[in-house]
Amino acid sequence: MGRGRTCIFCGQKADSLEDIWPLWVLENLTGPRKHIKGSLGKRTIINTSPKPTLKARFVCRRCNNGWMSRIETANRNLIGPIMHGIEIDLKEQDQAKIAAWAVKTSMLGERLDAQTGFAAYTQNEREHFAQRREIPARTDVWIGRYSGENQVGLHGVFFFSARPDDPDCITGHCNTIFVGKLAIQVLKLRVPEKDRERPHPGSL
Repeated sequence: MGRGRTCIFCGQKADSLEDIWPLWVLENLTGPRKHIKGSLGKRTIINTSPKPTLKARFVCRRCNNGWMSRIETANRNLIGPIMHGIEIDLKEQDQAKIAAWAVKTSMLGERLDAQTGFAAYTQNEREHFAQRREIPARTDVWIGRYSGENQVGLHGVFFFSARPDDPDCITGHCNTIFVGKLAIQVLKLRVPEKDRERPHPGSL
């Protein structure tokens, strides 16, 4: 980590080693060997071991131990059963909790890939999310069932409708997350300034 790196959520000094996959998720996986898989841009993620980890150092202790920890706590009793294939009734507020967890995970995953030089989420959007837990505009979240088991994964891809320097270019980031039997997809779009007033239906 280079000196001077700041937290992507508040701009303070990044002085915390963040688990992209929280320990409670990994501990919920069954079997002697557990699997972290994924791809972020050109980066391939494969980690198979009894205690696999995926860490990043671009958040601060205050965020890590504060609102980020509260998101994890709010989701343990929701994601825990679902990742084992147990069907539960997800009320609207439960869907909102899982969506917030997925967006947080997607924001972290996006910043693991530094090869594109492009960020789907702006600094203002990340800071606003940290302060209010409101999902950024033009961000859709889908929740489904994954057919695999005993693994977690994060597959992110950036896309561009034209050259990134084209003023009419629509850019975005799609992140597919799976945790045991739970599958989530987060799609974030960034549109040209002239199109930002057009309505965009949100999804949870």
